[in-house]
Order: sequence, then structure tokens, then C-alpha cells
Amino acid sequence: MKEKEDIQSIRDQHTNGLGVQYLLALKNKLILDELREIQPKLKQDTPQHIIDLFHYISDTAKRDVILGLSKIYDRPSERNNKLRNINKFICQLQRHKIEIFNTIDLIGDSWNNFLNKHSKIINKYPLLNTKKENFIDFIQEIVTNLETKNHTIDRLRVWRDKYLAHNENYSDEVKLSIEEVETLFEITYLIIDFSNSFFNINTVLIEKPNIGFIKEVFMNYIDISSSQINFA
Repeated sequence: MKEKEDIQSIRDQHTNGLGVQYLLALKNKLILDELREIQPKLKQDTPQHIIDLFHYISDTAKRDVILGLSKIYDRPSERNNKLRNINKFICQLQRHKIEIFNTIDLIGDSWNNFLNKHSKIINKYPLLNTKKENFIDFIQEIVTNLETKNHTIDRLRVWRDKYLAHNENYSDEVKLSIEEVETLFEITYLIIDFSNSFFNINTVLIEKPNIGFIKEVFMNYIDISSSQINFA
């Protein structure tokens, strides 16, 4: 009975937890990336209401990236067993190692293909270029290290708690670099793709969100000569 509940919880974590929050955060991250491309190309005579709209979309996307990642990397809670987060998901996968590894053994070269697919994050953390038996444990080690005081996940939580959920004086010390945000996305996708590739939980594959509407909104205000303008 316990094993069946674990499998159901893993499916829930994958699909309704990490999967949903990853896609929402990723969509907003891609929106920000698109806005960064558009911003220096906006015409000098762009109407003020379009500039205001640009800022509104940008500010909203930044907030939703932080909120989405914060839910994924939320603090573990002994009091709330319904809380979905990456730590709980990793622990659940660890309890089912033998099932995962037996599946991998049957697939042949899929483990090396998986490592190659995620070479960017593995280059950041070479210990992930390991035997399949150590993979989940090393991911847990990386997440634990990022949770230490003033490290990436800790500052993400502080940002969410102090400046989004509450209204404290802002401090640049908790800001995350673009590279740090990228790393959190890469680790999340790594975990989701690992469980989707090697653990039969019957979930949908992660697809890249469509954010083409952003370019459509600002198309009439883009100068094809790319004259520089800065609204930051």
C-alpha cells in the first residue's frame, strides 16, 4: 500500500508539482529573454502606454519566475506532507532506486545519451557525470549545498519571503544572477527529465512554451535598424 501511495505521489509531484511550476516559470523566463531582445530595438517615439506595458509585462514575468522557482525549491516541511518541492521529489526517487536502475539497465545506451543531453549542467557540476547508481545522491548533494546560507536557493527563498510575500527594505545582496537562475532551471529540468526517462510514471513530456505573442504585441514598435533605447 505504501509503495502504491509513493508512486501516486511521484506522479503528482512530477505532473502537478515540479512539472507545472517549471513550465510556468520557464514561460516567464522566455518572456523576459524575448523582452531583452526587443528592448534595444524599440523605436524612439514609442508611445508611453506601450513603454508602460513593456515594463508591466517585464515586472510580472520577473515576479512569476521567482515565485515558480520558489515553489519548486520550497523548504521541506515535516508538518505539511502535501507540500510539493524538489527535495521531497528527490527523496521519493531515492526510495525507488532499484526500480529506476533496473529500467535503465534494460535500455542500453540511454544513460550516456541522457548525460550528453544535459551536458551543460553536468559541466557545471562534473560529479553528475557518474554511474547511474550515484546520480540521485549527487543531485541531492548539489541541492543541499545550494540551500546553505547566502547561497542560490537560500537567497531565492529570502527574495520570495521578504520582497514578494512581504514588504521589507530591498537589498541587492539577495539578487540572483542570470547564471544562477539558469542553473536552477537546469537542475529542475534534469530531475524532471530523469524521472520521465527512467521511471515509468506515465506523465507527459515537457514541451517548450510558446511565447510568440510577445513579439506580436510589440512588432509595430520595433525599429528594424535596431537603434538603441534603454528603458531600464
